[in-house]
Amino acid sequence: MGVNRMDSTSSINIKKGDILLVGHKFCPISWLIQKYLHCKYNHVAWIASDSGVLELKAKTLVYSPLDKFFNSFLYKIKIIRLPLSEKDLWLAEEMLITFNKNYSYLSFVLVAIKILTNKISINSRNTCSTIIASALATVGCSIFKKPSYLITPKDFDNLKVEIIYEN
Repeated sequence: MGVNRMDSTSSINIKKGDILLVGHKFCPISWLIQKYLHCKYNHVAWIASDSGVLELKAKTLVYSPLDKFFNSFLYKIKIIRLPLSEKDLWLAEEMLITFNKNYSYLSFVLVAIKILTNKISINSRNTCSTIIASALATVGCSIFKKPSYLITPKDFDNLKVEIIYEN
């Protein structure tokens, strides 16, 4: 199943540092995350170029093609733009690139248990939204009113910033 080119990156003004919010439509784990967060998105990625994103996947931060998310049969997406300088965008991306902690479904389950039992600690959340929020906080971008380790895709969705694209 190909990507509809009318609904792809070619017609959208995407810039490095934009934030991609993703809702997987046919993934049971994604449904659980969305239900728990009361949010239509379960994943957050950093747009690194007009053709790719940095996202936390499997066990590390990886570079993935942006076009795959424009398959509206599989994903619902929203792209937002944060008011950051070029220098801050560069520094935040450098922080993301240096992030290389192990992340797996087991660690996701452990985080979920800690959240549900309110036994979460500062170092217990290594999720997609947490690493992006941490990178932003490191460069002085304080767009959230709570610590980075508590940030979820819902927090990014609720930001009052420019929406570049939404399907």
